[in-house]
Amino acid sequence: MFNSRFLVFLLLPLSVASLWAQQTAETPSPLSDAEVVQRLSTTDVLAWERAMSLKKEGQSLVDSGNILQARKVSAFRTAADIAQDKKDGAAMVALGESKIAEAESKLQALRDMVVRKQQNTTAVTASQEYKLKVQTENFDKALAAMTEQLLFTLWDQGYRRIFLVDSWVNRNGELESTPDITEATFDLMRQYDGTRYSVIPSTDKNFAYRSFGSTTEVTFDEKDRLLSDYKVAIVYLEIIPSLDNGEALISLRAVDAETLKIIDAQLRLSPVNTALASVLGSPTEQATTKVAPIFVTLTDDNNLVERIAAVEPSYKFGYRYMGNANSYRSQRANLILKSLMLPSGVELYDHDFLMLAIGSEDPIEDNATPSTAIWQLEPSEPGNPPIQSFKLEAVSIKDNQEIPVTIGQLELITQGAEKEAS
Repeated sequence: MFNSRFLVFLLLPLSVASLWAQQTAETPSPLSDAEVVQRLSTTDVLAWERAMSLKKEGQSLVDSGNILQARKVSAFRTAADIAQDKKDGAAMVALGESKIAEAESKLQALRDMVVRKQQNTTAVTASQEYKLKVQTENFDKALAAMTEQLLFTLWDQGYRRIFLVDSWVNRNGELESTPDITEATFDLMRQYDGTRYSVIPSTDKNFAYRSFGSTTEVTFDEKDRLLSDYKVAIVYLEIIPSLDNGEALISLRAVDAETLKIIDAQLRLSPVNTALASVLGSPTEQATTKVAPIFVTLTDDNNLVERIAAVEPSYKFGYRYMGNANSYRSQRANLILKSLMLPSGVELYDHDFLMLAIGSEDPIEDNATPSTAIWQLEPSEPGNPPIQSFKLEAVSIKDNQEIPVTIGQLELITQGAEKEAS
């Protein structure tokens, strides 16, 4: 069992060897010496070879000593000669056996080291839970809190030039720019920025997302000069209103201008009150009057997320929804997953959204997403119930091949819904 999975692991791009091995609860099988050598580092392989040479030398001495001791009196060898041969042969055997013992001790130490590593890799791992509470706040307070927290995250990581690209309402995959909210967000950013002078006006920067196969970038005026002098971050706001327009998820995200990796993803849930109604329209008559927090739990059955995060080189994760990718349920789960997974250390990217928001319309460009892995969500029940669950898989992508690994279950529960369901 272990050998076949280990072979598969060597062949698959998403470090599936460690992923699949970590899902295996079996006790490691004894390894042959050939398998031990395969798992040794270069330095340890050299130590193994030296020990094997010493063992071979010792065995040669034992064989020669036994031959000497086996000699008999003949016309060419006197009794005294034979006695000396036996004495010399015994000494050679003793020396050879000591060399073999020394070599075997060194070899066994290397075997034990490999077995310990194997046991650590294949040991049964307790499931890990990732939790997030999507707080509810009126939009004005939510925007202020998210802006402050995001900026401090950027400053702590050394970003000294920060641009706000825009803000958009996302309805079923269709984006609508919201200039008033963009202006309000920029004003807050400048207010918190104070005398740091890191938040720069960006209305004339001409941001554009471009993709050529595996190469992607966000272009803007003076990009090369700015990147040569500073760490630069790009900030944008996405608003996803509920189906009844009674509430909206507010996501304020920042990506590195050079790598496009997500740096921070602040998330709140706001009622569509006076501050949002002018942009989103009034809630429907069926809208809930009270907005409740969302409790999010990802159960990682075999603690694979942490191991994926440690893989080098890092995987660039995008997103896929098994169903209507433009539905409210899909957009909501996608947005929540970004904020949930970011603290795990897995590198997250926002290529799909950036393509939709500021993507080039040049028909000669290849707009394929450059992700090397995907978080794939599959809903476990239809519709938009207050308790929603999804199967989450990590899917590696290489040479047009996809290798899925099941992570576990993602559950979204609107506060109070669990009581109604019980």
